[in-house]
Amino acid sequence: MPNWARVAVSVMKPSEHHEFFRLPAPAGRSRESAIVLDREGRWHHEGAAVAHEGLARALASWVRRHPDDRRLILANDQDWCYFTALATPCFVASVWVDGGAVLLRLLDDSVEPLAAETLTVDLDGTLRCVVRDKTMDARFLRSAQLMVEPLLEDGDPPGIRVGGVLYPITSGALDHEDEPVLGER
Repeated sequence: MPNWARVAVSVMKPSEHHEFFRLPAPAGRSRESAIVLDREGRWHHEGAAVAHEGLARALASWVRRHPDDRRLILANDQDWCYFTALATPCFVASVWVDGGAVLLRLLDDSVEPLAAETLTVDLDGTLRCVVRDKTMDARFLRSAQLMVEPLLEDGDPPGIRVGGVLYPITSGALDHEDEPVLGER
């Protein structure tokens, strides 16, 4: 076998290169978009709801923060754009206990353990936590919040018990209707 055939070729995706997020928008276009993630985890473009479940799941999986300005972006392997989140950039779709861990399924179908120490409740009584290696705020959908109920314990403040440890649920992020989430975590 020739030497050139023994060399493994590693192809870097554009989104894996640090300059990817510094490239200007394609000619005649902008990095700003009319894509909005509402308070219930539903995507909209130019006012119309995104009805295709696969596209909505893909959008949820592309949520990132721009490495320079920390604004929310949607980034796939080929391109990126800014978007607006009206509450949080991520949402918890379901919750379950596996052994001593509480697991979360996010809207992009990814699964991760609950960082119980990050649990807060906003002004309208909705649970929130921090996900994706503690880089993104997440809001629990109503169905996911109901799944947490068996773990709740009364107290001042109330909390959840995970692996024998009681984690308080504190008053956290103030939630303002239709105020975009643009800031840094």
